[in-house]
Amino acid sequence: MKNHFDVAARWMVVVIAALTLFSGAVAQETDGDMSAEDYYLRAKETLRKAAEEDQPGIDNWRAVQKERLKGALADLTKAIELEPDNREYLIERSNVFHSMDEPRLAIKDLTRVIELDPTDPELYSMRADIYVTEGMEERSLADRTKAISLDAKNPRWYNERGIAYSHQGKTSDAIADYSFALKVDPKYTTALMSRAYAYVSSENFDRSLADWTMLIKLEPSFAYHRVSRAEVYMTIRQYGKAIADYTEAIRLSPDVPNPFERRAEAYRKTGKILLAKKDEQTAKTIRSKM
Repeated sequence: MKNHFDVAARWMVVVIAALTLFSGAVAQETDGDMSAEDYYLRAKETLRKAAEEDQPGIDNWRAVQKERLKGALADLTKAIELEPDNREYLIERSNVFHSMDEPRLAIKDLTRVIELDPTDPELYSMRADIYVTEGMEERSLADRTKAISLDAKNPRWYNERGIAYSHQGKTSDAIADYSFALKVDPKYTTALMSRAYAYVSSENFDRSLADWTMLIKLEPSFAYHRVSRAEVYMTIRQYGKAIADYTEAIRLSPDVPNPFERRAEAYRKTGKILLAKKDEQTAKTIRSKM
């Protein structure tokens, strides 16, 4: 009886080994038949799953994300091996490298794309973003300037260079770029916001208030603009006007705690302690439900 079990066990081992070799051969054959586009599409699907992944636990989630990114990177690398000059594949791999905290490899792929197409300002903008993460401010600034030279009628590039100047502490240069962006498009709210903040940095509060007022006019339903203008009023101690803006922000976004907290501060500055306490309690209640 024992011999029969031994024979059966040995037979099962042989069968399992054969199946393993067969499945590996099939997988290898299937993998070998894949085109560059197949690898790319599989990588995109892996990245889609990574983006939609739930977070059952932050450590476990990070480990899963890391493995997904590695899988996508492997497929993108195979796609690029088959089509080395494919712009789309190189850009996607650059994004993955960036997500994996490999900025220099991300820059390398983008640089290759720029060599293939040196006339696209978007590519310089993307590379400039990564240069900033590496502390390469001058290279980032050079790429921002190159984007402007390629597409001088797009206000976005001026705004981005303005931000680069701000990072270097060159507020006047930043304001000049934001202002030029607004000459190109007077309703470009991104540049208006950037300039409003820059004016605060240079303590030009009246001009900052003017920009926030214009933003409120352009986007009256945005509570954020009201809160931002109120903060400038708080800085220059015009607490009544700050309270009015916080109150309007609360009307627009009654489930956000920050305007209540800030209005409470303004109430305290004006001696309205009971109103301040009421706002503080409301903010506390909202936060407890978040």
